[in-house]
Amino acid sequence: MFERVVFSSVWMFNPDIVGLVRELGGLGYVTARVRPVFDGYDIGFLEVGNVIAIKGMVRVSYDFGRKMLGVEGGKVGEVVLCVGEVEKVLDKLGVNVEDGVLFYEAQVGGRVSGIDLPKKEVKLGDRVLMGLVTDYVSGNPGTTRFLHVRVYPLWGTWKEKPRVYELTVVYRDDKKVLMEFLENVEDVLNGFLQSLSSL
Repeated sequence: MFERVVFSSVWMFNPDIVGLVRELGGLGYVTARVRPVFDGYDIGFLEVGNVIAIKGMVRVSYDFGRKMLGVEGGKVGEVVLCVGEVEKVLDKLGVNVEDGVLFYEAQVGGRVSGIDLPKKEVKLGDRVLMGLVTDYVSGNPGTTRFLHVRVYPLWGTWKEKPRVYELTVVYRDDKKVLMEFLENVEDVLNGFLQSLSSL
């Protein structure tokens, strides 16, 4: 169902990323090159997107400008496991995760089929427009408590049945709430989609 699962934390100050890279290397991750320079360190990212470590199909990234540490993969279980490893390493390095993180965010994206969401028809003059994108939002996107779910059909399948839909979720909340969401994400989103299809 999911092609992309991301768990991110946004920090007040930059955590010890150099130490994190070095420690993850000892846990079997392929890591970015760290090179001392005059005023600190230079990190040679592994991939575009500021990737600092890779293990299997899971990538760990850090954006110094946004102070965002992210773990991304295609399987929920692998992402959750990697988040645990990253936080254990940060704890070992003396980084206080509880005090340093401003907020957490989970993102899930993938394709779903087997449902038929209702089409919304709207008249504009003598034309009938078809509303195919469905957005559901809870909260303000500028806050630490926010949920946005978007469902829309792939253009090649919108006239056919069963349609194939793209589904994206952006969810900000407490870490515990987001981890529970990720552990049950398929059941939660299947229930959500079934409730939409019965409208």
